[in-house]
Amino acid sequence: MTIEFDSEGLKIIDDGRTAVVAWDSVDSVFVYKEDLVIVDRIVTLFKLDGDREFSIDEEMEGWKALVDALPMYLPNCRDFADWFMEVAFPAFEPKPALIFKRLRPDQVN
Repeated sequence: MTIEFDSEGLKIIDDGRTAVVAWDSVDSVFVYKEDLVIVDRIVTLFKLDGDREFSIDEEMEGWKALVDALPMYLPNCRDFADWFMEVAFPAFEPKPALIFKRLRPDQVN
């Protein structure tokens, strides 16, 4: 599975199939850790308009580049350096964090 992105949105490519998600359809983004017994895996969960959601994880090609770039495409998204240590440690604890929430027009200054 590969992750690609540009100014329009992100693409998840798997076995010749491509799912496309526009940035303006992203309502919120959470990150958390999955306990895989011997190691942990960092997961990024995207919640979209229309009660849709999908997740990607750090083992996917393009994940790190995407999470580094999220603040560029999602205003007010927390930087990777700001949330990674909070989520990654201590080991084997879920430690979920909200890193992006789309503001409603009445919430914007």
